[in-house]
Amino acid sequence: MKGFGFSIILLTCFLLIGNVSAVLGYTCGVRSGDYMRYNVSILGPVYSDSIKGSIKLTIQSVVCPHVSGTYEASVQGYSVTPQPEPFSLDISAGIGEYGGYIIPANLTFGNTVPGEGTTVQSIADWGERKAIQANATSPFSRLEGQICWDQLTGVLFEAKNSTGGTYTYSIVLAKTNMWSGAFPGWWILIVIAAVVAVILTVTVLMLRRKKTLSNQSSTRVHPPPPPLPTAATPACPAFYRPLCIGQHQKGYRHDCKK
Repeated sequence: MKGFGFSIILLTCFLLIGNVSAVLGYTCGVRSGDYMRYNVSILGPVYSDSIKGSIKLTIQSVVCPHVSGTYEASVQGYSVTPQPEPFSLDISAGIGEYGGYIIPANLTFGNTVPGEGTTVQSIADWGERKAIQANATSPFSRLEGQICWDQLTGVLFEAKNSTGGTYTYSIVLAKTNMWSGAFPGWWILIVIAAVVAVILTVTVLMLRRKKTLSNQSSTRVHPPPPPLPTAATPACPAFYRPLCIGQHQKGYRHDCKK
């Protein structure tokens, strides 16, 4: 019996160690001071049913796997009290009202997503970041759909789903201080801005060059016009040429030469 009791104790220890290892195996990718701002929208069958706004989460304390902070919502017809509202979650179990916004960092293909009852089904590019994707419950709409999280930090990237095609819910990360880099679609704006800048620069240079040439043309010194014709002094006739040398007689020019 003593040996059996020791075996039970030993097995219990192994189970406890396994559970602790599982918890310790999860990494918190957020830290105090981080924030995430999301653009949210609800598109209905008519424009009057459509709603847009933003949600912001600010991290205040991280003692992995526990994360706490504040939650702010600025969405028409939807608010939280108080504003901002405090939140707390356990990323190792997905426990907490806002658990879907933050999951463990560095999950890879086939890993379980805590609290979602699903596994990572794919890894894809999201802007300049790597995103893990899974069919899970959106923390915004509480509906099932395709959800993406940042692989390195575990923060929510994007969640979109619909209610049979009637209403479409969307929440997309718009701004964060956790990394520097372009979000999806921003590179298009950057390229457009660069092209516009080049066009404006070329236009300004061409206008300046045209103005400079115009100023140079208006200030250019032109040669004086030829003198008006005057009554010509007759040349020395051939038969007077010997008499005109060195003389100015009879009104003839003094250029007579022999």
